[in-house]
Amino acid sequence: MLRDAKPSTRTGRAGALAVFFQFLELRHKVELHNLAGRVVKCPLDEMNRPRASVEP
Repeated sequence: MLRDAKPSTRTGRAGALAVFFQFLELRHKVELHNLAGRVVKCPLDEMNRPRASVEP
């Protein structure tokens, strides 16, 4: 869906997703592990995160 979007849009959405998962990991990691039996982990790792565009 975002393949045709501008690089700045993809970078912004990836950043928002990373911040959301950081919030879940910091605040609700234990609760979610107890409820679902799984550890919360961001789907975007350092290698799959889009680079910021250098174009103005």
